Amino acid sequence: MPSVFYEEVRCKRLLLRLTVPHLPFRWAANPYRGCRHPCSYCYARGSHQYRGHQGGQEMEQRVVIKVNAAAVLRAEVSQPDWGGELIALGGACDPYQPAELKYRVTQGMLAVALELGQPCWLSTRATLVLRDLDLLAALARRGLAQVSLRLSSLREPVWRHVEPEAAPPMKRLAALERLAQAGVPAGVLLAPILPDLTDDPAALEELVRLAVEHGASFLGGNLPALRPGSREWALPLLREQCPHLVRQYARQYRGPFDPAAYGAGVLALVGELRCKYGLPESPVSAPAPRRMGQLRLGL
Repeated sequence: MPSVFYEEVRCKRLLLRLTVPHLPFRWAANPYRGCRHPCSYCYARGSHQYRGHQGGQEMEQRVVIKVNAAAVLRAEVSQPDWGGELIALGGACDPYQPAELKYRVTQGMLAVALELGQPCWLSTRATLVLRDLDLLAALARRGLAQVSLRLSSLREPVWRHVEPEAAPPMKRLAALERLAQAGVPAGVLLAPILPDLTDDPAALEELVRLAVEHGASFLGGNLPALRPGSREWALPLLREQCPHLVRQYARQYRGPFDPAAYGAGVLALVGELRCKYGLPESPVSAPAPRRMGQLRLGL
């Protein structure tokens, strides 16, 4: 991969209120902007453009480090108006991307969560999550943590196309097993589920079966959203690596989302797999808000 430029910043605000209805949380706090994992269909490329950066290759070549994120998180969740709701640490980035090895921003945010009793959710493709196993286990003992390992396919040509710099799937499954053994609610998010690339029912079931064998306690799945910033990056890569699918994707993705009938069918398949293997969609419900005030919280 090309070299990466790391930009250290001090953020004024961290918590971001989300409006996506199907998520198990309403708030996110991103330790980084940009991501060294150049996943081909990442929806967050558009968010990288929010600050005037490019959403294509620059997303993985320019990573913004929010060096004071832990302190800002402590200040925001300590406000009397904060309702104590579940927060996703990351979302527009992988909280355990390579920058975390040096900067430990995610680790600092987890320490704040433990100190203040703040529930948190993490989703990652990286085995670096195991570095914080003791911290996550301490959070889990208080019902404050859940971790989702993102997986797309076991077939190397496919996952190398979709998530070329992520840890190999079997290593992620091994990390899942260690998290589960430590008492951390850990599951799998099948993402992204891509037409004719990662949506084969037998292949998805094999992933779920292995996830259960490695201790998964919940299962989710989602489809890509090719919004501006993502679409311009994903489709040329598809043309380069899977030219036989270009016309199909052009038909299906005239807008940011695939046709409703296809999406409903895929999510129904994920639901069937959940039922077959006895897995819920999420292990932890967000705690009841204490009192929601009119906070001005953002990126």
